[in-house]
Amino acid sequence: MEPADGADVQALLPSFAPFGVKDGDSEPMLRVVVDHAFSWGAPEREVGQFDCGGCVHGVFQMPDGGYQFHLRDVDGVVCSVMQSSPDFRQCQVCLCGEQAGQRAYGLNSALMMAYAFSTADHDTLLVHASVIRCGGRAYMMTAPSGTGKSTHTRLWYDNIPGCDLMND
Repeated sequence: MEPADGADVQALLPSFAPFGVKDGDSEPMLRVVVDHAFSWGAPEREVGQFDCGGCVHGVFQMPDGGYQFHLRDVDGVVCSVMQSSPDFRQCQVCLCGEQAGQRAYGLNSALMMAYAFSTADHDTLLVHASVIRCGGRAYMMTAPSGTGKSTHTRLWYDNIPGCDLMND
């Protein structure tokens, strides 16, 4: 993930920091450029409008075979627009939300979708969860957004000695 226009994407998603990779020898599976000035093209056709936990996301196919996503929050505000190459290996994201929380939601949603689609043929799995590690085991709390996964893992962390937060 790289900002094209000086956007402080690290401040929007501080929990992603442990997953950052410095320039390496291998080609990345996915490249996401965050550019507030990105001018997306006109889609060829609408694929559909999909409800994701009360947030309706528009998916459109582009003339080159790529896709465009209009990612909305529960209030219907378009928080980001992502446009991908046909294989999802190259994505551009424009953060549209006026509030920091909307921009963070838009970027997080775009990254999750880009990762899921670009790595689908690499035997990967994206799970929406909060994970606590305790006694040499990891416990994954899975549930819809807003139902208390993070609260549950925080309670483990605060009340059970030897636990640490693996992912949230």
